[in-house]
Amino acid sequence: MKNEIKISRTYSQALIELTNNDLSLQENIFNEIKDINQILSSIKDAKVFFNNPAISKDEKKSLVNKTFSGKINETLLKFLFVLIDNEKFDCLL
Repeated sequence: MKNEIKISRTYSQALIELTNNDLSLQENIFNEIKDINQILSSIKDAKVFFNNPAISKDEKKSLVNKTFSGKINETLLKFLFVLIDNEKFDCLL
């Protein structure tokens, strides 16, 4: 559990740095993350899908792109891709 908290904190700090200390952008991204979490929590098999090693990272990114592109901040969308690439997307689930 401590490791998960450390990992979450590291990624959170990285995301904050990407906003260049723009508090308005940080608040916007925070709200978008809450919305993403809510959406993914409502999807029955989201956790199974994103944790399944048989599903390629490209397929996972494609689904995230189709679902959220144009609906969330571009920086956040790219950050979600980084989470997928580093197999940490489950932090949001």
